[in-house]
Amino acid sequence: MFWRHLLVRLLAWTGLSVLAVAGVLWPLLMWSRGQSLQAPIDHLSRHNLLLDLKATFFFFWPVYGPLLLVLPWMAWAAVRVRGRRLLALAALALGLLVLGLGGTTPLPRLLYGAGWAWLTYERFAFWAALTLLPLAAAALVLVARRQPWVAGLFLGAMFIGSVLAGSLALLSKSQPPPADLGALALFLDQPAQRPYRYFTLGFGDQLAKLSALTSNGTPDGTYHTARGLPELRGSGLGSVDSVMWSHTAEDAGPFLANAQRYGARWAFVNHPAYPPVLAAAGWTYRYQVGTVAAWEKEGVTPVPGVAPAGLNRSPAALWWGLAPLAVLAVALLGLAVDRPRRAWRAPWTRAHWQSTLHTLRLCAWGVTLALLTLWWYHAYYQGDTPWVYFVYQSALVFASDVMAGVTLGLWLAERALRGERLRLGPVTVLLGGLGLIAATALSLQDTVNARLTLALLGHLLLLAAWYVMLVNDPPAPRVASGVLLAVMGTQAVVGLAEAATQTTAWLAGLHLPWPGAVGPETSGVSIVQTAGGGRWLRAYGTLSHPNILGGYLLLGLGAAFERFHATRQRPWLVAAWLLAAGLMLTFSRSAWLGAGMMLAAAFWLRNYHRPVNWPRVGRWAAAGLGALTLLSLPLASMLLARVNVSGDSPRLEQRSLDDRTRLALAAVEMLADRPLAGVGGGTFVVRLFQVAGVDLPLEPAHNVPLLIAAELGVPGVVALAGLAAAIGWRLWKRRRAGPAPAELWMAAVLAGVLVTGLFDHYWWTMPPARM
Repeated sequence: MFWRHLLVRLLAWTGLSVLAVAGVLWPLLMWSRGQSLQAPIDHLSRHNLLLDLKATFFFFWPVYGPLLLVLPWMAWAAVRVRGRRLLALAALALGLLVLGLGGTTPLPRLLYGAGWAWLTYERFAFWAALTLLPLAAAALVLVARRQPWVAGLFLGAMFIGSVLAGSLALLSKSQPPPADLGALALFLDQPAQRPYRYFTLGFGDQLAKLSALTSNGTPDGTYHTARGLPELRGSGLGSVDSVMWSHTAEDAGPFLANAQRYGARWAFVNHPAYPPVLAAAGWTYRYQVGTVAAWEKEGVTPVPGVAPAGLNRSPAALWWGLAPLAVLAVALLGLAVDRPRRAWRAPWTRAHWQSTLHTLRLCAWGVTLALLTLWWYHAYYQGDTPWVYFVYQSALVFASDVMAGVTLGLWLAERALRGERLRLGPVTVLLGGLGLIAATALSLQDTVNARLTLALLGHLLLLAAWYVMLVNDPPAPRVASGVLLAVMGTQAVVGLAEAATQTTAWLAGLHLPWPGAVGPETSGVSIVQTAGGGRWLRAYGTLSHPNILGGYLLLGLGAAFERFHATRQRPWLVAAWLLAAGLMLTFSRSAWLGAGMMLAAAFWLRNYHRPVNWPRVGRWAAAGLGALTLLSLPLASMLLARVNVSGDSPRLEQRSLDDRTRLALAAVEMLADRPLAGVGGGTFVVRLFQVAGVDLPLEPAHNVPLLIAAELGVPGVVALAGLAAAIGWRLWKRRRAGPAPAELWMAAVLAGVLVTGLFDHYWWTMPPARM
């Protein structure tokens, strides 16, 4: 009876599992019907590991490392009476390990027949290593009871092995040096280049990244199974891009010679072996695009029917894009909230779910703050206005926006479980914010680009939802300031390193489209130029412009001083000096003025808070000021160049001031031309090109109130003034109540932000800065 019951349960579990997997993977299963095998591509994981030391070096020792020491213990423990529960896991690990040996054993040929040569077997070795981990943990527990030093030695070996395995690609130089993908994406996004395909030569895995950043298309690709060109399917080559790593550069010649057939006009070269092959195939070198050489095939015309048709919105495509990741997220959530083993039968209560969602929401909130400084984005709409930088004519979704949405979803689920009444905050502040949203919606009636205005409206609604979330469930001041200070402190350290190295190339591993790899000699980069012609790269952090880094560090300064006032702990003052040093190296005049206003506001509000015992912190303050003074001495000429606005200013600085004045006048003219609804939220630069062409710098007006007035008209000005007045009045009423440090420094930071907004535009034009 027991065995029959066990068999029924096993069959039911197997059937339901198969249905669940098929339900998630059905688009792949439908696509795979009728697919024929391609010519096998040589792969080291299919070699005999006993005869090929190179294959062993890449696909055996790095995968297992010290875990191989577990195998003898696994064989012994699996046959013990107490260890029989490990028998199934040991058998699975052994089977995967044998499969992971690839061509070393005949097992893959027996299981997969002719298709065995199309698979790669490092995936089986990877899963074998994962199944060995619980066995290794069990062995480690037993050993640690008698010989703790052996367990420590094993853990140390695991750590060293992991570091070496993770660094294998770098140590073996199996990947080419990083290329400036941001510059290539901008080049291919030009209207004149969009109809043409392109080749990459010597990019390695960066080929997939560039494909994700562009929509032009390439005859090549990294997902070998899905490629459709008969020449590639029958060539036995992994890709034209990486042919140098498995064959010779000449093998790419036939594909390059037939560029017209593929509509491929451009080839981007990141390896010295390819130029002779390109020249022999009739290609011509044109110029450098970022860090790579651009070669052109003359006479190529776009091939009808092969240009990208946009997003595939079929049910199968939507399912494939959402369902696998959603199922993975649900599985990870289930693991995260799993109960202790002794209580696994106990049902989850409402309190348990509330606590879990609360923890996840705080984590998502912190990740959102961190992502505000990593400008990863997806452009779901890109305009085609010539000469206008794509940022000012595109609707962009940033990684921080996605995480902000996740945070809101977790909060709404938590609120639903709590069943508490929702609060909307002070009525005056709420009406001011809703007025700004309504003015943006009103500007749709006469906007010069409805998609850009809708993108701005959508982001303002996201900010409104975040405001409601923070009104109802704000993080504690120590948590908020601590996270904000950690994020901005990291930016200050990055800015100091950039100032010391005078390059941002060492940030290439983050794959940031902004700032990319720039130095003081890069055209269009933000620098300080002295009267003598010297050029100094301003600190960018991981952001798109030094001015934005300056504004962000202003927020970090407020958080540092808030922590110092709340705790009286001197390390927070040291952190403030670090942030001040980073702010100085941004050379952002608006941020300098904002910091001055912030400190002046804090000094004025000091009477409404318990005084600081300055003698106790005098030495720390003197040390910080001394360090800043020493740092500023070598930069004195550049600092003076930034603050000198007389007729003796360097031409670069004077031109910057003149351009800002002209942009401000253009904003006033737009307001006078369309006072009722403006030119449309988010469309200032597009409208500027329509009315002025290239006679003016195609940038937003460097004044947030003026910019809002031009884009939203008089309703936007009234709404902004109402919002500012509501916040100011609320802070004013709190002054006699003895504001807490968080309130005091919030008021001071808002004063600083207001000043920076009078001299720059990013608080309104850049979604992460907006948030």
